[in-house]
Amino acid sequence: AVSLGFRKQGLRASKTSEAFQKKTKTLAKRLVAEMKPQGPGYLEFGSINGEPVLLDLDTNNLSHWHLAQLFLETHASGSSFCCWHQHSPVEMDVWTFWSRLAERGIAFTPGKSTTGVFPLLFLRNKGSAGFGTFIAIGKDPKEAEALKEAADEALREEQVLQSAECVSLSTTRGRIWVQSVPLNSARSTTAFEIMTSVIPLVRPNLDAVILPGGHPGTQEMWNFCQRVLGLADWQVIFTTGNSACLDDDVEEAVLTKIRGIVTTSEQQYTLVPYCVTDSFISWSEKLAEHKVAVFGEELEWVKKYGHKGILHRHIQTPDKPSVIEEIDPTIRVPKGYVCSTVDDLVEAHRLLGGGKVVVKPVFGAAGEGILFLTEEAELRMYSFPMGDVCLEEFLDLDCAPDGLVLSPAMHYNEGVLIGKGLVDQIMTGTSYAGWRKSVATKVFEKTANRYMQSLIQGTQPKGPGGVDFLSVKGMPVLSDINTGRFNGAHTPKLFCAKYAPDCAFYCWRATPAESFHVYTFWNRLQEKGLAFIPGKTKEGVFPLLFLRGTSALNIAVADTNERAEELHRLADALVVKKEKDALAAPNYGSVARPSLFKKADIMKKSDTRIWAASSPAESRRRNERFRASGRPACLLRPGRDVIILQDNHEGLREYYEFCKELLQLQDNQVIWTSGSSQCLDSDIDDCVLEQIRAVYSARPDETFAVVPVTVSEKLLGWANKLQGNNIKVFGENPEWITKYGDAKVLFRAVWAKDTPAAIESWMPDCKVVKGLRCRTADDLVAAYEILGGPAGGDALIIPVQSRDGQNTRLVGSVEELRLYGFNFGEIVLQEAPKLDRGEDGLPIRLLLTFLKGEIFGQGCSDAVSLGFRKQGLRASKTSEAFQKKTKTLAKRLVAEMKPQGPGYLEFGSINGEPVLLDLDTNNLSHWHLAQLFLETHASGSSFCCWHQHSPVEMDVWTFWSRLAERGIAFTPGKSTTGVFPLLFLRNKGSAGFGTFIAIGKDPKEAEALKEAADEALREEQVLQSAECVSLSTTRGRIWVQSVPLNSARSTTAFEIMTSVIPLVRPNLDAVILPGGHPGTQEMWNFCQRVLGLADWQVIFTTGNSACLDDDVEEAVLTKIRGIVTTSEQQYTLVPYCVTDSFISWSEKLAEHKVAVFGEELEWVKKYGHKGILHRHIQTPDKPSVIEEIDPTIRVPKGYVCSTVDDLVEAHRLLGGGKVVVKPVFGAAGEGILFLTEEAELRMYSFPMGDVCLEEFLDLDCAPDGLVLSPAMHYNEGVLIGKGLVDQIMTGTSYAGWRKSVATKVFEKTANRYMQSLIQGTQPKGPGGVDFLSVKGMPVLSDINTGRFNGAHTPKLFCAKYAPDCAFYCWRATPAESFHVYTFWNRLQEKGLAFIPGKTKEGVFPLLFLRGTSALNIAVADTNERAEELHRLADALVVKKEKDALAAPNYGSVARPSLFKKADIMKKSDTRIWAASSPAESRRRNERFRASGRPACLLRPGRDVIILQDNHEGLREYYEFCKELLQLQDNQVIWTSGSSQCLDSDIDDCVLEQIRAVYSARPDETFAVVPVTVSEKLLGWANKLQGNNIKVFGENPEWITKYGDAKVLFRAVWAKDTPAAIESWMPDCKVVKGLRCRTADDLVAAYEILGGPAGGDALIIPVQSRDGQNTRLVGSVEELRLYGFNFGEIVLQEAPKLDRGEDGLPIRLLLTFLKGEIFGQGCSDAVSLGFR
Repeated sequence: AVSLGFRKQGLRASKTSEAFQKKTKTLAKRLVAEMKPQGPGYLEFGSINGEPVLLDLDTNNLSHWHLAQLFLETHASGSSFCCWHQHSPVEMDVWTFWSRLAERGIAFTPGKSTTGVFPLLFLRNKGSAGFGTFIAIGKDPKEAEALKEAADEALREEQVLQSAECVSLSTTRGRIWVQSVPLNSARSTTAFEIMTSVIPLVRPNLDAVILPGGHPGTQEMWNFCQRVLGLADWQVIFTTGNSACLDDDVEEAVLTKIRGIVTTSEQQYTLVPYCVTDSFISWSEKLAEHKVAVFGEELEWVKKYGHKGILHRHIQTPDKPSVIEEIDPTIRVPKGYVCSTVDDLVEAHRLLGGGKVVVKPVFGAAGEGILFLTEEAELRMYSFPMGDVCLEEFLDLDCAPDGLVLSPAMHYNEGVLIGKGLVDQIMTGTSYAGWRKSVATKVFEKTANRYMQSLIQGTQPKGPGGVDFLSVKGMPVLSDINTGRFNGAHTPKLFCAKYAPDCAFYCWRATPAESFHVYTFWNRLQEKGLAFIPGKTKEGVFPLLFLRGTSALNIAVADTNERAEELHRLADALVVKKEKDALAAPNYGSVARPSLFKKADIMKKSDTRIWAASSPAESRRRNERFRASGRPACLLRPGRDVIILQDNHEGLREYYEFCKELLQLQDNQVIWTSGSSQCLDSDIDDCVLEQIRAVYSARPDETFAVVPVTVSEKLLGWANKLQGNNIKVFGENPEWITKYGDAKVLFRAVWAKDTPAAIESWMPDCKVVKGLRCRTADDLVAAYEILGGPAGGDALIIPVQSRDGQNTRLVGSVEELRLYGFNFGEIVLQEAPKLDRGEDGLPIRLLLTFLKGEIFGQGCSDAVSLGFRKQGLRASKTSEAFQKKTKTLAKRLVAEMKPQGPGYLEFGSINGEPVLLDLDTNNLSHWHLAQLFLETHASGSSFCCWHQHSPVEMDVWTFWSRLAERGIAFTPGKSTTGVFPLLFLRNKGSAGFGTFIAIGKDPKEAEALKEAADEALREEQVLQSAECVSLSTTRGRIWVQSVPLNSARSTTAFEIMTSVIPLVRPNLDAVILPGGHPGTQEMWNFCQRVLGLADWQVIFTTGNSACLDDDVEEAVLTKIRGIVTTSEQQYTLVPYCVTDSFISWSEKLAEHKVAVFGEELEWVKKYGHKGILHRHIQTPDKPSVIEEIDPTIRVPKGYVCSTVDDLVEAHRLLGGGKVVVKPVFGAAGEGILFLTEEAELRMYSFPMGDVCLEEFLDLDCAPDGLVLSPAMHYNEGVLIGKGLVDQIMTGTSYAGWRKSVATKVFEKTANRYMQSLIQGTQPKGPGGVDFLSVKGMPVLSDINTGRFNGAHTPKLFCAKYAPDCAFYCWRATPAESFHVYTFWNRLQEKGLAFIPGKTKEGVFPLLFLRGTSALNIAVADTNERAEELHRLADALVVKKEKDALAAPNYGSVARPSLFKKADIMKKSDTRIWAASSPAESRRRNERFRASGRPACLLRPGRDVIILQDNHEGLREYYEFCKELLQLQDNQVIWTSGSSQCLDSDIDDCVLEQIRAVYSARPDETFAVVPVTVSEKLLGWANKLQGNNIKVFGENPEWITKYGDAKVLFRAVWAKDTPAAIESWMPDCKVVKGLRCRTADDLVAAYEILGGPAGGDALIIPVQSRDGQNTRLVGSVEELRLYGFNFGEIVLQEAPKLDRGEDGLPIRLLLTFLKGEIFGQGCSDAVSLGFR
């Protein structure tokens, strides 16, 4: 065993003499024979004066050394080996390391190699160094050592994270397709179409494709192409499907699979994205080292050329030529301008001469977002939902012979045209339905080709792209730029290039029925001889895309264009589209229980409302699904109503929190669903239903109304399950909906055109816009002819089931009608009405809402529309006579229908007469909700209501604060006029959406308020870091003490985060704390009660992240905004230290004037670490920062080091001998090592980054023997806490602070050093420094700047509550059962409690985490009294009890047969690995090391491993092993990862999976293989029933007898009772030591071992493994401060071991299994520090 200090770093073939090994092995065999173990363990011997001395006996422990030798036995039995631990560089992954081994020819591939290196474990950690265990296998020890050196070199090689190289889409490289659509793409179905459409381009056994998981259509399409094209399983990688953006869903598991593909193949690979984005770069750059290239443009290229903005000049710089003009001024484009604001649009419209114009979003695609507008008033309503737009002239376009608009297109890859030049887009409205041979003239084609070549020459593209033309008077007009990304036509063109290069093609879209499967279509094609089978047939049809119920893209290939078109017609007839009857409105009258709708009401003084506002699942716009459910939040009545919301949209949660704050809602007024479904109704499961029942059951005297947007089959599916007399549904009865709930009231059906619509018989005098209901393309053509055909002008296709103009399409030819797919069900083909216009130029449309059979609200309102969609309501500007006439018609119609639910009527004015345009029943629209809000909070006032898109990333609190600044915020219950957001959804990465209401005394004031609100919304939002300010006492503080992820101990993080609670000032400050941590919650509850804090002063995070900064999600930000915007107080964020993670969320608060107390990041990089103390060894002539500040400041001799070679050179320059290694970014003594030999330094792996290597100092001590280590602390350069305090040191860490005993000379010198440092660094935040005393003078030994130090809390607490007092502050470890209130009550009973504001002296618990840590402070007039109070109070703390510290006795909890004959040897039982680390492990990442180690031992198709699913690095390593060892999918069981250790994470679900494994193979014997047999293991293993399942390990009775230190060491409380080994083997020498359970035991044992004269001693916890948590101590006072955090300990002399030729201490390790020495006998144990 090769050791560095006291912790084993590795094993190697022993370099000791054969005689020494033989003697050691004999002793080991004898001891194992005495104990008769059935499980695993090891013995460790050291050499003292040439004789073997037993140092450690570790039983009931399957160590990593066992696993290394099991690996060797399995894959290279008899070979020599070397095994070692090593930290890996930050963010390095296992595949990178493996590829480096492969490049060097030293990768050991199990089953193939005989020598080489293999990672037995490799865990990449986020944001900090990773960790690995490696084995080098050679023919002899010399080769194994050489392989280790080569592997270490591979690990240390600098890792360069850079963007992958952009290359050509070479046919010789493998392609990995990843067609991720940016989040701002409006339609989610479009995203799935794009991601799925490239599957047919995957070449067999060469390419791969990344696809979204959890999407049935995509899975079906993959299965089809896999079968037909002969693709392999490895050629697809499915993501989790958790993110709407595929790039954001590429997590480590996906990257691991990609690395597996590229590193196990000789092929070079290219990533092929839809377009290059920041999200794509963020994950693809991690593959650069694997020589994975990218096909695409650089981001700078995309910003310059990848959008429609290159076509025109910007209206704000009209004299600056457009990009197209600079490339080729002869290229013809539509007249137009790029616009960014409403004023831009108005000015551009004026310059274009007014009239009809086209609005095109600069970044739009496939016709998305295009609008045709005419009036300035319409332009003023535009809110730029997709960013900048082009405003262009409206062109008079040429058409093809069949009447379709002629719109040819060209496409390229890397500047080379693909697909034989021009193709015509088959246009329907503003979007395409396919591609066909172009009918453009030769002149057109040649001109377009010249334009294209000029564009390519001028932009030099490296990726994909295309352009669209329009034909005007026979000549091309370049109308659309689709560069920097794949276009729709790339797939058919590339497919043809691969499988039919000499053929013509015709490509078309279709909408297959939900029930029509791709295989059904394919089989029909084959039956008719129409299938194109690549490689087999020369012509035919192939489905390039087939998503049932959504979209299909088919291609026909043939020798001629005519034959391709014929194949299209034949094949299209085989597609089962949505059936005629299925398109009708659903008839679900039979599914509602009779009483469900009886007497439900939602009027002002009505039933209690349970809002369940679901949008249709068919909604294609993802964000619109959340708009419906979120709208009613503003109508919740405090303490009464309830709302059901989906919990998968940050903006929705943020808006609800806003309403909760403004309306003073209670916590129980919202029910959150899982958010796993597309619509709210589908998301209401049994769990949600139970919560709904709990609401109305608890209030039996109230009547409740479930309030949906619309009554649907999905709603009734769950509402029928609500039982109770006091719960109803508000809305129409299904029978009524069947009768009146669609367009049949207004329009005849074309298939029954002689049957009048209902309104014709009810109200023959009511004029209705002309229209006919249609269900098929033939219906559409017939209706078009009835309406007048082309001579009748354009017509509108309006889906019956769509609301508010959504999905309406303008068409103008029969051919367009024939291409319509009926995606949204039955439609009305309606004439495009020529409406009268008002004075402002807007069409006159009046809207009247109704509820329960009556007109509701303020009667007639003007409906303000943009395109086909209503944008808002306002007080009508039409004449009173017109309004009266309209209202009379509306009342009559409502009276005829007798509705019980909501709806609205829309009338237009044609020639001054009201004409009914729309009747929308069974729909509680946003216009209803706006008027309900008005009725509730400002009845009788005038109003204006409108939709508006909000800027990217703007949140509701920012908008609200802007309203407040302008004095126009409408606060319900307080204001009479103003503006309120009825909805405000911030969307990630794209424009948000809001609905707003302006309430005024009259229409004029309401309009003025709207204008002011729009101005507030458009005001430029500046995202910048919050201002750094002093920790002013006049500002409120928001404490957020987040510890960076690279902090090694998770308990330390909780201590730091929790310790500031006592600093929260009542009714002024707030604190952000980690949720889900009981100790933190208890400490908050205590301080809240004692210090008088309010509920709002704490914000708990979810607790999902180990780093508090990463856990500050939108819900937390919303609460912060609520605090800072509803208070007149200014606020300062107070972080532990300023980091990138902190900045990423805090900058979102800058607009709220929230400042930050802390340093700038640049300051931290320069001054915030120990590296400022020394010169870097690589630049020894460059002065250190300290030297530049003040060369007279005394520091230890030393150097900063970054590599092993640096350490060796620094050690030489320091003269060799004992040195100290200190991580530059370490804190609280973390990571400090004392080393002597060069060989030890060469093993160091820089787990925390750069280090200082310093001389070992001869330190002064205080009178009580503790090392004298004074410290100073400051805030913004001002010393706090009366200067020096002494740290109470135990080893290298502190246990508290007390008055300094340093001399005046020391104090004055230290103060001078401190002032020089402050003057030189000019700090703005917190910090401190530590000194050591050498010969009575200070040596500046530690820099803790740029962050809070441990002493800040006691010092600031005293400054607040006891400014003139002395203090003594100390740590303690309270028992798990000892509560802070118990301690507090005892202090009060003894008169020792310090109660701020009430008592003048006493003790207060600044921190109290049961079972972990406490920090107490004693304050008094004098230091002596403070120390006395410390002694009195410390005696009241119940520390871990003596008996509780013993090893557990759990012999009675295992069923008798559980351990019988279990085995794990080479040809043994099938293994179920369940390698759990102790829950007490303080190092978060170490918990995953234990469970992950056995992955490399899994035998294909046989063994199983249980792993926790909350560590990316662990999943990555398992995927690596799966690939290398050819494991099957069913060889791993993932737990939830919610617990601290694996044993605690094994719940009933996991147990069921384990049972399924061994029950399915009854003829095999299974062994559960843990690291150690523990009570937690037995807790779940006892539940496994079956004759073929056992546990490998020691029986609990054996563990009770032999399973701890009692075999080797006497107990100090029974020192005359010999240890077992003394009677078994009196000739075996054992290192001196005694077992202890209390501080008194430690002192007694120390005296027995020789006291200070005996030298340093080691405190070694009995239950800790492998040197973990070992502490070196040298005085009685240090022993008294020990807290027994880890249970019973052994106080052991620090052995003076012999050293080998390499200078390392001689330690031999022998493992045993089932009573026999296992492996290759004696190995040298290599240790580092204590491990």
